[in-house]
Amino acid sequence: RFLVRAVLLLGVISAASWGGFFLWRGLSTDARILAGSVEGPGSVRAGEETTYVVRYRNEGDVPVAQLELSLNLPAAFQVTNTTPATDEGTTWRVGSLTPGSDGAVTVTGWFLAAVPSTQTLQAAFTYRPANFNSDFQDFKSLPVSVDGTVLKAAVTGPEKALPGDTVEYVLEVENG
Repeated sequence: RFLVRAVLLLGVISAASWGGFFLWRGLSTDARILAGSVEGPGSVRAGEETTYVVRYRNEGDVPVAQLELSLNLPAAFQVTNTTPATDEGTTWRVGSLTPGSDGAVTVTGWFLAAVPSTQTLQAAFTYRPANFNSDFQDFKSLPVSVDGTVLKAAVTGPEKALPGDTVEYVLEVENG
């Protein structure tokens, strides 16, 4: 009798333990601590000034310490302005971010790329939650298609010429 009661008691304790485990696992949310995004036009013309905004937000319950944003831009993108100013190259050291707070970095520039081509802007977020002792990383990217150009060119002249003929071709280029 004692052995049967002991086995039943251990079974009830085991069932309660496993039930608590699954209940706790079901109640816990897999919420991100830091949410980031890269926003801007997905299709541009080469030579046309374009603005991209990188947004970040602390969606966790704890402060984020040592937030750093590195923007990996294609070699074809020429930066003309950033708000706020960068700390080094295309890196911003944001510092700490309280729960629920957010921020944004605005980058303005233009593409000097072949038409058509596809370029990718990537934001790399490195941060450390206040309740951890290690760094976390998150990456967001935005593919951009360069579909046209602001330059318009036209060539006029004779369609045919014989060897030795003097011909004149006129090349008109307009920055539109």
